[in-house]
Amino acid sequence: MNAQRRFVRKMSYLGAIAVLLLVLPFLSQPGSNRDDASQGGKLARMRAEHRLSQADLGNVDPTSATMRFATFGLHGLAANRLWVKAHDAKARENWTDFDAVLEQIANFQPNFVEVWKYQAWNVAYNLPVRFDDYRDRYDYVIRGLKFLERGIGYNDRATTLPRDLAWMIGHKIGQSDERRAFRRLFMEDDEYHEPSPDNDWLAGTAYKDLRQRDIRDCWKLRYWWYRRIEERFDNGKLDKPRHSEALFYQDAPHSLIEYALALVEEGKFGDEAKRAWTAAAEAWEKYGDRPIKMSYGYRMRLLDFDVYRRQAVELLDELHELEPTWRPQLLKDRKPAATEEQLALLEKPWQDCDRNERTKKYDFMIRLYANPRVLLDDLDEERRAQVLPVMDRYDLTLDRVQMIRNSRELVAYESWQVRCEVERQTKTIEARKALYEGDAAMRKAQLSKALEYYEEGLALWKEVLDEYPVLLEDWSMTDDLVDVIDNYREILAQNDQPFPEPFVLQMVLDKQESP
Repeated sequence: MNAQRRFVRKMSYLGAIAVLLLVLPFLSQPGSNRDDASQGGKLARMRAEHRLSQADLGNVDPTSATMRFATFGLHGLAANRLWVKAHDAKARENWTDFDAVLEQIANFQPNFVEVWKYQAWNVAYNLPVRFDDYRDRYDYVIRGLKFLERGIGYNDRATTLPRDLAWMIGHKIGQSDERRAFRRLFMEDDEYHEPSPDNDWLAGTAYKDLRQRDIRDCWKLRYWWYRRIEERFDNGKLDKPRHSEALFYQDAPHSLIEYALALVEEGKFGDEAKRAWTAAAEAWEKYGDRPIKMSYGYRMRLLDFDVYRRQAVELLDELHELEPTWRPQLLKDRKPAATEEQLALLEKPWQDCDRNERTKKYDFMIRLYANPRVLLDDLDEERRAQVLPVMDRYDLTLDRVQMIRNSRELVAYESWQVRCEVERQTKTIEARKALYEGDAAMRKAQLSKALEYYEEGLALWKEVLDEYPVLLEDWSMTDDLVDVIDNYREILAQNDQPFPEPFVLQMVLDKQESP
């Protein structure tokens, strides 16, 4: 009986093997590149559908494929061992072994995005701090950038890698403590800017022109990367980003803003600064004019904020025409809390209001009609049928206003829009130049001259803030001005002079102290 059972079991196994041998050729049949040929078996079609083949993911490296094949399925274990060796080499500060192990890790896990992100960060951030010479630190920053560039070649559709590279170029070269030295070295680095692309991202004359011409500034290079990312995403060649489109598309124009700020910090004023701020303003305006996806799948422009606010106000005016008794009653209930300015804005046409007045007019009217559907209870069926469609359009418009407002606040759209407008004006450039000259005089111990420059710069800033009071709502601007005021206090102390009262920028100090 036992022998018979064993025989039946063996026959069952042989039958199952025979069935699999017949099915597997159809499942695993490879695909063909010929248009008139079969697309292959089920596995090949699934691999093509989900873009899982090496050719779909990125470059095919024979060395990498051979190393993984040679481990007979144990490449995960081997990669884990290599990570331990890399950590040990870093702890022992054996940089030769570390570079060799890093190369092996990349060969074992070329399509593991986190490998490239983590090790690039390790090389560009953790290793430079171990060196005293800024040139050695710069060298390891560049190694980290190159490592990320290589990873992009193996992961064509990964959105995070090129975005990390663009961000790292700006952060490590343009914002680190050694940024002035790094920016100079970066512009002079012929080896890094050598146009020798080995992947689709860096192919074409645009990349060669970028690095061979005068666009070697880190912020302009970051701008180029973000624009390249946008183009590939719009063409369906990149995976969906993890965050909102408002954040995704703001990086490119913001790079030009950072470039203009860098020129100011380095003491480059006049036409060069004005051109930089003008280019930043145009890029920011173009960003606001781009339809982006928002809540509930709507696609709207950030610049449509004022359009929909105006529609909301017009719809409330239409409600007033349909039912004139509502507004007087609402105003009567609210009049003790309403200011004369708000009541005047209620009658002022929208097109005659400036930026601040439009905001105040809209906010007041929205509060006035806080819950308009409650008012429908007093209407008969005929009047309700006339008013209800207007109410529905009003609610839809309010939803759109709120969606755009949320996205604008997320990227501080209005603050940077005003900032670009203000910074390119001659008066602002002269104010910054005077303060820069004051700092230079202070470093040379020319105290009286430094005081003259600072008083000139502070007076000019007073004129700018009087013209653009909205700048006081920009915390980055007020923080910068507070630093300027602190330097002014120090210069006064060095000249044995008291802090003046009233102070020319007292509104900045009051804003800083307010909760």
